[in-house]
Amino acid sequence: MEIKWSYRFLEKPEEIKSLLTFCENNKLKSALVTTIDKSGSMEKNKIRIHYLPAALYAYTVGRNTILQKQNRNG
Repeated sequence: MEIKWSYRFLEKPEEIKSLLTFCENNKLKSALVTTIDKSGSMEKNKIRIHYLPAALYAYTVGRNTILQKQNRNG
């Protein structure tokens, strides 16, 4: 995962070299990159890059955390 507050990496995925290298070195087939408010996906170097708005990602993490707490206590 790479946290970005930009559109640049959606338009130029080759600029997230460190993430692509990490995925290649660890044989990962996909990665998540946050953006300001755009979503989508594309393939670069045989790695599927998913783009998600940062606010949506934060909401999802918060919701999952609450649900996990409820499941442990319930």
